[in-house]
Amino acid sequence: MTETTTKGPQPITVAAKEDLPSQFLEALSVLNRGLTIPQLDAHLAEVVEAARSTGKIGKLTLEIEVKPDGPDGEMVHVSDKITAKIPQPDRRVAIFYTSVGGRLQREDPRQTKMF
Repeated sequence: MTETTTKGPQPITVAAKEDLPSQFLEALSVLNRGLTIPQLDAHLAEVVEAARSTGKIGKLTLEIEVKPDGPDGEMVHVSDKITAKIPQPDRRVAIFYTSVGGRLQREDPRQTKMF
């Protein structure tokens, strides 16, 4: 069973799950000398943990570039780029007083010391 969707000028045929030999996963498993999947796994764990601890949204992006090698298109160069947006905890704010000359200090310079 196949399903056809249109993207751009040419129709794209998508095979049913049981018909796929998983060409995508096979190619993914050899990209970057076999390091892409373990790197994705490590980044995903990092994004998930940071999202849980901060309550913020994280993102993991895999970009695959396919570049023809020559005019006949018989060979292609395939490369990948992994980008992880790790949510960061909010930074705490510190309150300072300013003095003449733009110096920051923790104590109010107008207040006299008691001790």
